[in-house]
Amino acid sequence: MRLADHADPPPLDISDVPRPRESRGKSEYRSRSMTSPDSPIGRFGRVTRHGAIRPGRTGEVLVEMGGGVQAFMARDADGGSIDPDEEVVVVDRIAERTLLVTRAYPPALTEESL
Repeated sequence: MRLADHADPPPLDISDVPRPRESRGKSEYRSRSMTSPDSPIGRFGRVTRHGAIRPGRTGEVLVEMGGGVQAFMARDADGGSIDPDEEVVVVDRIAERTLLVTRAYPPALTEESL
């Protein structure tokens, strides 16, 4: 059998093939968000008993996330100090395991501070 004995295939019907959308400056493929659902930013945490945050020093906080509690190194966003067992809010992530935090509530007033 020779090639000349075969008939040409029928032409393709492309009327029902979906056409690509026209570009309007945005990609139809969206990139993933920069912050994951497990991001510590905006979450509450607590300064550990032995990890008090002092000016210019790094302390330790425990942040509830991902169904558990994770420990992170932390610095005070205001540059001050935060005592052990105080509740904090995560403001930013400096490095993979280092956070920038601030007090969740103002310090309690005592008779000495009045």
